[in-house]
Amino acid sequence: MSTVNEGEIKDCIDKNVIVGHTTRRRDPKSLCNILMDVSDVDIIDPYIVTERLNVACEKLKEIAASNGRILFVCTKRIASSYIKNVASELSMPYVTERWFAGLITNFFVVKKMIKKNEELNAIINSAGYSFLSKKDQSILRRSIEKKNVLLDGINRKLYRTPNAIVIVDIMKESIAVEEASKTGVPIFGLVDTNVNFDKITYPIPCNDDSLSSIRFVIERLKVAIMEGLEKFNSSKNSNDVGSGKKDNA
Repeated sequence: MSTVNEGEIKDCIDKNVIVGHTTRRRDPKSLCNILMDVSDVDIIDPYIVTERLNVACEKLKEIAASNGRILFVCTKRIASSYIKNVASELSMPYVTERWFAGLITNFFVVKKMIKKNEELNAIINSAGYSFLSKKDQSILRRSIEKKNVLLDGINRKLYRTPNAIVIVDIMKESIAVEEASKTGVPIFGLVDTNVNFDKITYPIPCNDDSLSSIRFVIERLKVAIMEGLEKFNSSKNSNDVGSGKKDNA
């Protein structure tokens, strides 16, 4: 096992990251991540948590440095607003309301949905909107507002199939897991002790029901992605300057 920062281990414990489910809900696959059980509650090994988290961070940094699009998925009420804010800060796409079936496997269909919604939005701002009856205006506006909420995280942010997907609860987001797995999109999943994580490319053992635990993991991933983006932007700027010098020569 690789060397880990003792401060991270302490934070891991303080933030309830290592508190799993009761032993009766344990998935056999999670045994490799469990250190012990206390009063019939699984305790995840904090060293394994930090080790897997470090691996995930390095890989996400590489993806971001290559200008990859990283899709964040969390429809759990306890963390959906937080995930939306993190993804927005990174200018990355997110799904926090409801997963669209086919979002990855049939991305062209989703693009059509986005285009259609943009057309409907344009109608409201057109002169023709005033000629609609008040009832039709109300129906159209409600329809658009509903779609705007659902498409908010992917409209203009997900213009191609994602290069990676970060999932907070792989059991709740099972359809997203299936689609990403089928298409070969790397999955970075927070995995509790009650799930089988065979299909997760980069599993991160942790308590996925506690906001403090989720924040502990996601904040680390966020920093790694920011570092990758900075590397990409730095490289891009260097290339732009180089091209400019060449043109002036």
